[in-house]
Amino acid sequence: MYISRRRLALLLILCFVLALIGWASRKYIWLYATRRADPRSPLANLLSDPLAAKNPEILLAEANRLAWVFNWLKAEPLYVRAEELFVERGNTRNEVYARAGRIRADVEIRRLPIDDLGVEKDSAHVHAVSSRRCPMLSQDR
Repeated sequence: MYISRRRLALLLILCFVLALIGWASRKYIWLYATRRADPRSPLANLLSDPLAAKNPEILLAEANRLAWVFNWLKAEPLYVRAEELFVERGNTRNEVYARAGRIRADVEIRRLPIDDLGVEKDSAHVHAVSSRRCPMLSQDR
C-alpha cells in the first residue's frame, strides 16, 4: 500500500498535534478523573450548617445571590439571620444592609406598600449603603 509523502506528512503532523494536546491537558484529565464529591453542605441549606450559620458575610452573600435571581422566599430567612448576627457583632453598616434586604424580601413576598418600610433614611450608614448597593433606599425617588 502506497501513501503519498504529502498525506504521510499531514498524518504525522496531525498525530503530533494530538499528542501535544494530550500532553498539555494531562493535568486536567487527571484532576477530572480523581475528583471527589464536595463534602460541604449545599448552599441552599446554609441555616442548618453550623459554620455558615455563624458567619453573617456568607449568609448575606448567599441572600444577595438568591435575591438577584428573584428567589426572595429563600433569601428572606438568610437576611434575617445575617441581620441578627450583625447586630450581635455591632456592625451597623452591614446590619442596615441586611435589614434593607429583609424588608425588600418582605415587600416582594407579601406585597407590602413600599412607603411603610420603617427604615431611618437620615442615618449616615443608610446613606453610605444606599448610594452604592441599595437603590430602594436612595433619596432620588
